[in-house]
Amino acid sequence: MRKITLLRNLLFSAAALSLAACNNASVDPEITLEVSPAKILLESGNGAANTFQITCNDAWTLTESADWFESSDESGVNDMVVTVTATSENPSTELRSASITVRAGEIVKTITVEQAGTVKETEIYDLEAEAGSEGVVFALSGTQQGVSYTLLYEGEPVGTALEGTGAAAEFEGNFTDEGVYTARSIASVYPQTDMNGSFTVTVTTHIPTFIYYATEYSEKPNEGIYKYDLFTGTETKLGEVTTNIQCMEYIDGTMYGIIYDKYSYVNDLVTVDMSTGALTTIQGGIPTDGIGLAYNEVDGKTYVSTWDKKFGSIDLATGDFTPIGSLPYIISIAIDNEGVCYAQSLKDLGDQLAHFGTVDIADGSYTEIATYDDYVSFIQNMSIDRATDDLYWMQRIQIDFSTSEQTLLKMDKATGEYIEINSFDKYIQSIAIVNEGDVPVDVYEVVPTVE
Repeated sequence: MRKITLLRNLLFSAAALSLAACNNASVDPEITLEVSPAKILLESGNGAANTFQITCNDAWTLTESADWFESSDESGVNDMVVTVTATSENPSTELRSASITVRAGEIVKTITVEQAGTVKETEIYDLEAEAGSEGVVFALSGTQQGVSYTLLYEGEPVGTALEGTGAAAEFEGNFTDEGVYTARSIASVYPQTDMNGSFTVTVTTHIPTFIYYATEYSEKPNEGIYKYDLFTGTETKLGEVTTNIQCMEYIDGTMYGIIYDKYSYVNDLVTVDMSTGALTTIQGGIPTDGIGLAYNEVDGKTYVSTWDKKFGSIDLATGDFTPIGSLPYIISIAIDNEGVCYAQSLKDLGDQLAHFGTVDIADGSYTEIATYDDYVSFIQNMSIDRATDDLYWMQRIQIDFSTSEQTLLKMDKATGEYIEINSFDKYIQSIAIVNEGDVPVDVYEVVPTVE
């Protein structure tokens, strides 16, 4: 009985040992996987590199979510340092991002890969502007290849973007909206950069302005009454003259003039027909040898300067002259919209230099603003453009005894500086500016702002 029990115990122990051995053979070790750091940053350029650590006790593989970088190893066993290298430059100034996925068994880890944006230096150029009858054209003094530019109106993009060529270039179109214009580059691999300068566009609706002028009565073939269009530069002859129109002024729709008959030595106050140039006498034999005629919109009076250095007012209905004061040798006068009387004068017969100044309409006193070195003849005239309050002066420079140059000047009333508008081959004795016409013409003025 004891032998049977012993045998049974031995068989049980053997079975237990066999079962334990089988169980130990079927259990794998636990897989572990870690990556560090979880995010790496590459510089912006091609070839920029960085690394991360894989810690694993088994085989692993990795995959990449973008083609702008590559990993030094796509698979491995156990621990490894992996190098990540950029295969292209970041084409943007913005950071770009992708990922690497590492897998070991059922375990998955992710590393974020970032590449810094590319920043290049943007050249700065000057914004330029030119006004014309159709609007304002804007341009850049230079452009950079690979850079685009936009024109800004009140800070917002306007028009079509300008592509840089490496040379100066214009923005497309004519711009007529009033306001401030600037320019800047558009963000790319080059940072967005403001260009130099800004311009304020103002739009003035301007009635066409004409200068009516009279040439000297003589045997020359070009004597007569003419109309000159300041806007277009065209000239039209209206009619002949048979006497000297020494001065003219346009007042409330009527052109007035003072004429001098060199044969009878008589001065007459007349009106001038602006279509034909015909003269109509208001009063003959007026008591003034006027050479400057100017209307003052402030007090409603008309003033006269004379050959014998007198300054006073004239009654346009009767021709009566009221003296106010004595003057240097005044050639012409013009009174602006503020009531300021300007004068172009010779101080005496021996001083042939041109002088520019003002006349006090209360007492006739003269204040000089500027002096000009050119030899100037007696026969000049000035006039005010009522629409703009600009002052114009018909200058005559005597070249020699028989030759002269006549040039229309636009004056700076504060300094006496001027710009030339047009030259004439006629012996012009008087001018008057008229604003007329029913159709407005847009004239664009560009005023640079100071930063």
